[in-house]
Amino acid sequence: MLKKNKEFYMNKKYLSIPFLIIILLISTNFILYSSVEVYFSPDDHPTHKLIDLINKTQKRIHAAIYMLTDGTIANALVSAKQNRNVDVKIIVDQSSVESEYGKVTLLKSNNIDIFVFYPQNTSGGYLSQHIPLMHNKFAILDDCLWTGSFNWTRSANTKNQENVVIIYDVEVCEKFEKQFLILQKRCFPYKLTSREKNNQKEKGLLVTLKQIIYEISNAIRTIFQ
Repeated sequence: MLKKNKEFYMNKKYLSIPFLIIILLISTNFILYSSVEVYFSPDDHPTHKLIDLINKTQKRIHAAIYMLTDGTIANALVSAKQNRNVDVKIIVDQSSVESEYGKVTLLKSNNIDIFVFYPQNTSGGYLSQHIPLMHNKFAILDDCLWTGSFNWTRSANTKNQENVVIIYDVEVCEKFEKQFLILQKRCFPYKLTSREKNNQKEKGLLVTLKQIIYEISNAIRTIFQ
């Protein structure tokens, strides 16, 4: 009887090990899949979340954004570059460069690498009609992915019906990083013109003042969160 009880105990013990492994795997997958956040505009004002993520990023911000005109987002990117030496690289569509509200000049003047999408046809020439767009709206912020329909504009945050999905997953981020590098090869580096350089010098004091105001307001917001 004692021998049978011992065998039963041992069998039960060994049977429990696979069971525990299965439970662990299920729990791990649940944790991974639960690391997703969803936001909608204008209801959730996603810009607040985006700036919070930018402010927490320590290593890289690689973004492919169709339209970038929001000054508060641009200031957060500048702060990440200047104050924490974050590797900030931004890919934009030509539309963002041509927009009078575009922030690529501000970003480039603060040593942020800007790449402008340059579509080519099979013969290597620039497409003059029906030009393809760089219509992505994603960003890799360390090991966090930001994606959805949300352009980095004030209208996207306060007026338009947009969506944002935030995924905390290293593997997903690396897949998007590969696509970012592919897109980068389809772009040309944005360079400031002489006039833009002179204008930026004249605006230097104003930009610095705005940056100081941004830093102060961000510090206050952090205190009261």
